Amino acid sequence: MEQQLKQNRKAQTGVWNTNLRTRTHRNKPLLYWLTFTIKRVALQSCHLSSSKMAERPQKKSKEERVIEYVTKSNFVHNAFILFKKATDIVAECFPFCTLTEEQQILKQILDQMLHSILFSGHIHAKYPANVIFDHFEILGATMTDFPKPIEQYKTHVALRTPFSFLLELVTKCYGQNNESTVKKKLSHILQCCKKSSDDYPLISTVICICEISGSTYYGASLSCGSDKEQNIMTAVSCLHVWHPKVSSAVTSVFPDGSGEPRRIELPDTVSCRAYAMEDLGNLKPPCKRCNQLYSLPNHTDHLNTAGNCAETEAISNLLKEEEDVNDQTTINGGVYDKTVFKLKMEEYIKNNIVNIDHVYFPN
Repeated sequence: MEQQLKQNRKAQTGVWNTNLRTRTHRNKPLLYWLTFTIKRVALQSCHLSSSKMAERPQKKSKEERVIEYVTKSNFVHNAFILFKKATDIVAECFPFCTLTEEQQILKQILDQMLHSILFSGHIHAKYPANVIFDHFEILGATMTDFPKPIEQYKTHVALRTPFSFLLELVTKCYGQNNESTVKKKLSHILQCCKKSSDDYPLISTVICICEISGSTYYGASLSCGSDKEQNIMTAVSCLHVWHPKVSSAVTSVFPDGSGEPRRIELPDTVSCRAYAMEDLGNLKPPCKRCNQLYSLPNHTDHLNTAGNCAETEAISNLLKEEEDVNDQTTINGGVYDKTVFKLKMEEYIKNNIVNIDHVYFPN
């Protein structure tokens, strides 16, 4: 009977998102316990006795580096918020527990988003999943509903950044042509996150919207905490994510900006608009790199790293979905052969990651 009650309770609350969304401990919300635990760890680290500090070797241990990263970067706070907001959005859009085909797609996005969060943290500080989902009930629910990301974040490279998956989730749930609602949801999520210095860890600084004939396609800048992670995600995206024309343009000057750019020319009917996440009401002009690779006008003199800009993902999504636009889009020098992508990018990935030989796919 008790087992049957547990099964019924799980069926009522949903298979894969509501455990994270609704589970509490002693009537306290999840974020309370996460914040409490992080503060407790930080407090413990600050109260080491002077004698122990004197005995401690100059080189910091793995545990000390983890604590320092947790307390200073706000990575963990934003990671938890992003994933919680993502599950909230899915629960809001699909309040019933019956798993439809569309819900299954959203579950895969959540799955990949969680893996990407953990992968990003692993690159930076080598900390395990229980640093983000620190309370045992939260961690247990996460491992039950999303076992594969937790099993493979140390051995498989993420396909995209966490914010890219979040943006896809928001547009699928609220409609990609509903720009005002999408911006409102993103702005609300940003308000719940915390800054570290000038940036929000895991949050893209810019989004881009490409539009043609009333259809809109979104993209986000690479929300990476280091040049190493940014280059890794660029390499993976060129191999597995972006449209071949976009990948060819980026590859032509990757990773150090040298080489002859392969320049994309979009039809005049396409418009690309970029916005800073902290100022979604005002247009942000493209950088010089976006003019160099995508022929976008009215650019600034700032030269971003190839592949980093939000325009890259937005243009890629546009070309993948709009066949007529793709047919009218030209690229000087043509598209690279797949073997060129494979040799150049796989070599870069292997040279920059230890013990990671596979790319993560949900199935």
